[in-house]
Amino acid sequence: MGDIFNVAKLTNLLRATLCALQGAEFAVDWVRDGKSGSTAMRSAYYAAVLLNPGVAGISGMELLRTARTSGNHVPVLLLTEGE
Repeated sequence: MGDIFNVAKLTNLLRATLCALQGAEFAVDWVRDGKSGSTAMRSAYYAAVLLNPGVAGISGMELLRTARTSGNHVPVLLLTEGE
């Protein structure tokens, strides 16, 4: 299995998602803001990325746009949760 990377604030949806992925024996790295997410995506390979479009700092959509224009084509799942 590959590593999963998550960029999002910690919410109930995220807690449940992380538990499910870890229960399926995925290694999950998690950061809370877009700047940290950008750094991690440039310095490691991930099998997939879970991304909250409204993450703090660099927005999730800007993070995704930057990754794509730099040639990073990792699969990304946009994960949103209503307030």
